[in-house]
Amino acid sequence: MDTPIQTEFRAWHALWVGADDASRTDEENAAYADRLLEIEDRIRDLPAETPQDFIAKTVALTGFGMSGLPDERQCPALWAEAMAAIA
Repeated sequence: MDTPIQTEFRAWHALWVGADDASRTDEENAAYADRLLEIEDRIRDLPAETPQDFIAKTVALTGFGMSGLPDERQCPALWAEAMAAIA
């Protein structure tokens, strides 16, 4: 059974793999990016239930490493989850 993060991640990944579609207009690309960001926000805000959830969060929030994770001031819950997993 998927966790809420895994469900959101699957939706995010399905969009992510189609992100480089050159046939879309600028407006369509902006709407596409907005959909990705909406899912990323939901993933960020959901609590990780499993280690796989935390990994899925990291992958989505960094776009497969294309950007850095938000810092502790920007996303304290993410870092609290990380510290709880380490403790």
